[in-house]
Amino acid sequence: MGQKMAFAYMVLVSVGLLTILLWGSVVRAATAPEFDITITPSQVVTPNTSVIFQVVPKNFFSASTTFSWFVGTKSSPALSGVGKSSYTFKTTGFLGAFPITVRVAPEGLALGERVSGVIVMPDDTITDGPAIPGGGLDFGSVKSNFTITAVPQNPHAGESVELSIETFAFDSRSARFTWRVDGKTQKDASGLGKTDYSFVAGAAGTTHSVRVDVVTPEGIANSKTLTVPVVDLAFYWWSNTSIPLWYKGKALPTKGSSVSVMALTNGQPISAYNWSINNNPSFKSTLRVFTYVPQLTGLRDNISLEILNSAKNLKKERGVTIVPTEMAVHIYATGPLEGTVFTEALSAFTGSSHSSYDLIAEPFFFIEGSPKDLAYVWTVGDKTVTEETDREKKRVLTVKTEDPTSGPVIASVRVESTSPRSAPITVPFSIGVRN
Repeated sequence: MGQKMAFAYMVLVSVGLLTILLWGSVVRAATAPEFDITITPSQVVTPNTSVIFQVVPKNFFSASTTFSWFVGTKSSPALSGVGKSSYTFKTTGFLGAFPITVRVAPEGLALGERVSGVIVMPDDTITDGPAIPGGGLDFGSVKSNFTITAVPQNPHAGESVELSIETFAFDSRSARFTWRVDGKTQKDASGLGKTDYSFVAGAAGTTHSVRVDVVTPEGIANSKTLTVPVVDLAFYWWSNTSIPLWYKGKALPTKGSSVSVMALTNGQPISAYNWSINNNPSFKSTLRVFTYVPQLTGLRDNISLEILNSAKNLKKERGVTIVPTEMAVHIYATGPLEGTVFTEALSAFTGSSHSSYDLIAEPFFFIEGSPKDLAYVWTVGDKTVTEETDREKKRVLTVKTEDPTSGPVIASVRVESTSPRSAPITVPFSIGVRN
């Protein structure tokens, strides 16, 4: 209701020879002031933000109007007065709702009052509350605001998912929560102060729906839903180094070789693969294969990948460590009947007297090339074996033993790649004769 204002009037009444002045008054309701409030930058802000409240008059002038500002119930005399139509509120580290009230007293109009406010929330949980026309805020919505957090956000199949409620708007210990996963109410996990729940993720490619209904201590109800997609992320990597056909291990990378890492996902469409190596972002692409060249032997290369889907509601990270090794050559005994004895690499060979044996050099982790690109040079004692000209056959050294009249003979094999060129590797060993 507006104020009532009295207007005086005067009537001249003639009674005979006398003129009498009669004073009276008529009372009518004064016009209410009309105005809006603009809030800059927003009604929902983070700590340490300056928020400006500005009165925008519709049927009066600011310059002749008295403005009185209040934060909660506390007045701000220094910022109130004639023409002071704006108020700057500086948020601090305190979180929550701060009502801002302005009273206006325009000339010739009724008094007016409007309650607005600001909500201070952490940066990672800030959301704009529903605005009320004229600069108000739905404080009920904000006072019941909360978030559902899942760890991990995108689990792999069979992984445990830890869910929790985070809120700065109400006392969660005194609020009542109801948990639902995939439409099924979790009765044991629901109740007063029940802010945590866990479940086991299903098969890769499935998506779980988590809903939480809350009733705050003030009786305000709110609901939030979180989707938890299940995605498996694994790696398969390979290098362009060579290993013997019989070797069941992996072809390990060496300095200067090429290493390719492939991302293997199951069940969810992926639109972006963000690769990094040793914490340095490498490239962003739609390719699931990352290729690089190791620079140092023995240095751990930490390859990390972040995958995203087109809707940006799936994000998963995983890493793999690859350690480049050195090229190697091992020597094994071989024969026409028993074949090559690959169970034991030789550093010393002992055979019977007056016998013939074959020793074979097997290269490991050389950068791939044809066998003809590897050169083998055998040395026995102080002599270099030069009889064989076929490089592939020179992988084999034929040893003919004599009488055991002297000690072991020191021998070696020198192996190097000619394409691509590599540093030679020399492997020493000894040859002895049994009595």
